[in-house]
Amino acid sequence: MLRDGNAMSGMAMGKWVPAALLFLAAATCIPLVITAIRRRNVAGAMALGAMACGVFLWTTANGLQLLLSPNIAQWTTPLAFAGIGLLPLAWLSFALRLTGHRVPLLVLFLGVGIWGLTVAMVVTNGSHQLMWRLVTIDGQVASRRWWYFWFFTSYAYGAVLIGTFWILANFGRLSMVYRWQGLVMAGAGMIPLLTSVLYLSRILPRFSFDPTPLAFLGSLILMAWALFRLGMLDLVPVPPELLIEKISDGLIVVDRQERLVTLNSVAANLFQCNADKAIGLQAETLWPGWRRVRPLLESRKNTQDELTLENGPSPVHLEIKAIPLPNRRGIPMGHLLLLRDVTESRQRESERERLVSQLQSALGQVKRLSGLLPICASCKKIRDDQNQWHPLETYLKNHSEAEFSHGMCPQCYQKFDQELTATDPSQTIDSDSPHESSDPRGFSS
Repeated sequence: MLRDGNAMSGMAMGKWVPAALLFLAAATCIPLVITAIRRRNVAGAMALGAMACGVFLWTTANGLQLLLSPNIAQWTTPLAFAGIGLLPLAWLSFALRLTGHRVPLLVLFLGVGIWGLTVAMVVTNGSHQLMWRLVTIDGQVASRRWWYFWFFTSYAYGAVLIGTFWILANFGRLSMVYRWQGLVMAGAGMIPLLTSVLYLSRILPRFSFDPTPLAFLGSLILMAWALFRLGMLDLVPVPPELLIEKISDGLIVVDRQERLVTLNSVAANLFQCNADKAIGLQAETLWPGWRRVRPLLESRKNTQDELTLENGPSPVHLEIKAIPLPNRRGIPMGHLLLLRDVTESRQRESERERLVSQLQSALGQVKRLSGLLPICASCKKIRDDQNQWHPLETYLKNHSEAEFSHGMCPQCYQKFDQELTATDPSQTIDSDSPHESSDPRGFSS
C-alpha cells in the first residue's frame, strides 16, 4: 500500500512539475507581449510579440493537457497548434523587419493560409487522419504522425532556417558591432529548432512533454533582453537598397562587360525604363549615347564629365561621376556612375549669360563725356582729338546720346526783340505767335 501510494505521489509530481513549468512559461509571455506592443516602433518588436503569443498558446495547451487529462486533447491540441502555427511566420517576419525589409504580401498570405489550414487539419483529424493516425503495435494502440504533420514540420523548420540565415547574411557583411547582433539573434532562433529536432528524433531523454515551447521561451527572453533592455537594436543597419533609393542623384552600377547591375529609381526615370527589367541589359541599349561615357570607364581613378542626354522632348544635361569598384586585389570589377541632373542650373547660367550680353550691348551704346574739353571762350566751339573745331551742339551730339531742341531763353528773347525793333520798328515778335515756345525756359519741343 505504501509503495502504491509513493508511486501515485511520484506520478502526480511528474505531472505537476512540468505543468508548473509550462504555466510559468505562459505567464512570462504576457509581459513580453505587453512590452512588444508598447515598443512597437522598434524594428521587429511586433513580430516578437506574435512569437510570444504563439508560445503562450502552446505552453498553456500543453500544461492543461498534462494537468487535467489526456481526454481533453481534442480541445488542447488545436489550441497548441494555433500557437505553433504562428511561430514560423512570426520568426520570418522578425528576421525581415530586423534587417530593415518589409514582409512581402505573398509570404504573409501563405503563412496565414498554412496556419489556418493546419488548425483546421488538427480539428478534423478524426475524419481524415492526415495529421496522425492510430495504429496497433503489439496489441497496444499508438498514435503515428502522418504526412501533413511532416509537411507542416518541414515548413516550420524551413521558415526558421530561412529567417536565421537571412539574419546572418545581412549582418555578416557589416561591421563587427552588427555581426554580434546578428549572431545573438540567429542563435536565439536556432535554440528551439535544435531542441525540437532532438525531441522528435528521440535523441534527448524521454520527456513527459515537448520541451520545445520552453526553448522558444528562452529564445524570446534573450531577444527581448537584447531589444528592450540593452537597446541592442537601437543601432540598426540601414539596408543598402534603401540608401540607394534615397539618393537624390541617379545611380548606376555596371560590371566589366558594361551590363547593368543596379540602378535606382532616379536613374530609371532619367532613362525612362523599368529598374527591375533593366538589370542585366547592356548599358548601351539603355543609353544610346553610352560611347561618350566609355572614356570615363578607362581610368582607375574617379573621373567626371558633363554630357547631354537626348532621351525626351528636351535635352537633359547630366554631370557624370565615374567611380571604379575594385576587388580585393585592386582589379576593377565594374563602375559606379553618379548622374546629377544639372539642366536647370545650365538653363540659369545660359539665361544669366544672355542678360549679361544684353547689358554689355546696352552699355556699349552709352557714350560718356569725361575729362577736360578744349572750348573756345568766344564762340564756344569745342576742339576734338583731330584738332578740329565743332559747334557745341554738334560735338555733344556726336559724343553722347543727347538730342537738341533749339529755342530762346527769356534774356536772349528780349535782347533779340530789342535788336529787331531797333533795326526795323515795324518788325516785332508777337508774344501770341504760335512759334513761341510754351516752355517757360524758352525751349521748344
